[in-house]
Amino acid sequence: MSGTVEKLRSKLNVLEDEKVQLQNTINGLNTNLDGKKRQLKEFDYMKNRVEMMEMEHSHLKEFSAQLIEENKGLDDMNKAIDEKDQQLVDLSAELADFRGLEKVNCAIQVD
Repeated sequence: MSGTVEKLRSKLNVLEDEKVQLQNTINGLNTNLDGKKRQLKEFDYMKNRVEMMEMEHSHLKEFSAQLIEENKGLDDMNKAIDEKDQQLVDLSAELADFRGLEKVNCAIQVD
């Protein structure tokens, strides 16, 4: 009977060793799983940041295009102003010429 008890104790010891090994494996797997969960959270965070940056980039492209269009409009307005300024210069020169002719005409009439 003592031989049977020894065999049972030996089997019990083997089972306890296997239990410890399984528990260590489970602990290792849980640690690995926690690491993977943390990596997944970091990945999700980075993915969300990239999506936000892409949205900002898209918005900035649209805003830039709008500013370019507005700038073109301002350039057109500046050209129109320059043309009006040139017309004023031309009219001023014509007026000066006309006044000069008027003086000559008055001088001729006086003589």
